[in-house]
Amino acid sequence: YFTKNDVSLWRISDDTTTDDIVQIPDGAVGFYGKTGSNPSAIMAQRGDSPGGTLRATGGTGEGRLLAGQLCQEDGSSGCFASNVIAGELGLTGGLTCPAGQFIRRIRNGVQECTSEATERCAANFFMRGFNSDGSIRCEPYAAPPKNCAAQTVTLCATSRTISAGVHNSAVTVTAGANFSRTYVCNNGNWIQQSQSGNCTCTPATAGRNVTCGTGFTGTYYQERTLTCPAGTWSGWVTVNATTCICSPIVETRNQYCQSGYTGAITQSRSHVCPADTWTPWTTISNTCACTPRTDTQQLGCGEGYTGYIDQTRSFQCPSATWTAWTTTANTCTCTGGTQTRNLACPSGHTGTIPQSRTFSCVTNAWSAWTATAANTCVPIPPVVCSWRTQGGGGSPNNYGIGNRVGTTCTCGSPVASCNDKLGENSFLNYTSCQCE
Repeated sequence: YFTKNDVSLWRISDDTTTDDIVQIPDGAVGFYGKTGSNPSAIMAQRGDSPGGTLRATGGTGEGRLLAGQLCQEDGSSGCFASNVIAGELGLTGGLTCPAGQFIRRIRNGVQECTSEATERCAANFFMRGFNSDGSIRCEPYAAPPKNCAAQTVTLCATSRTISAGVHNSAVTVTAGANFSRTYVCNNGNWIQQSQSGNCTCTPATAGRNVTCGTGFTGTYYQERTLTCPAGTWSGWVTVNATTCICSPIVETRNQYCQSGYTGAITQSRSHVCPADTWTPWTTISNTCACTPRTDTQQLGCGEGYTGYIDQTRSFQCPSATWTAWTTTANTCTCTGGTQTRNLACPSGHTGTIPQSRTFSCVTNAWSAWTATAANTCVPIPPVVCSWRTQGGGGSPNNYGIGNRVGTTCTCGSPVASCNDKLGENSFLNYTSCQCE
């Protein structure tokens, strides 16, 4: 095939949802001898595939692109050889820094080395973490809560001043006879929290008639007083108790019968005047009666048998006792049988040991447990611990401190320093690493 016009090796992808470019298949019209390991045709003009993705596939070098130079987008300036960043260290290419320094950035194809790099957040910002490009991520501090200025409030038609206070502080102001109100400072505002008491207080006396106690008739009189300005009541004080008269009354109560009996026991006692004493409780009625009855139960025959066992017992009067269980029917028949189980392996092993045993109708007993198949017991491998970091916060350096992340260690070892190697003479050092 041939054409008098030069045709590009690349075209826009048929997938309209992307801006990808793809290589025209090997052997298509327009290659004009430019196929092979180092085609010299222009890959894509600027603007042909804005924001697209370049994929290299096929052939023995699948997934590879060969670039001799890297340039700015216009392709006319700012070019530098690719071996500056991809060459072998220590040879003509590759990025190296003097001992004790590391690469801070690459600018105009030349590495910038430094022995110390300091990143700081702006005022009123704090470092929260790292971005994917290695720069620090800063976030603003939350505004602190505001304090509260002095404020005038009205209590009981009287002006009172709440003094200035800091956030979450509480102030209590009072007025009137015993009225008080508490305010709490909440981010610059005084918020009412609680109040109690009264604006006015008039001394007063309250009285009540109280019924006399059990065994007496009548009432007695008590009083209490309201004290001002505190607004508190005193305790009740008996003023006159002469109206309580001793009364020879009779009280009764019902008691339960003993277990196994039905009915009730009625008792009474009398109040004796003027001694104000009570006689002992005396039974005046007893309807407790013993009721004979019979219970039944059915039991299983046990392993290796079929059938059942019926039993009965009787409740005896007047002793209120039960007789022993007596068998009334027994249909148990020996059928023998086999039981199986999977026994756990010894300590330090996983798996099971299959066993079985049989029931003999001759000896009326089970045989010993015996193995029915090979066991699956295998030793449990020892636990292997390794050094792990506790999240972010590693410090970059050109040498590693402590243990290497991922290397084995003795489980339960104390917290220690460790490092994670990023590349040649490039490490992240951590001060608190766990052996787990």
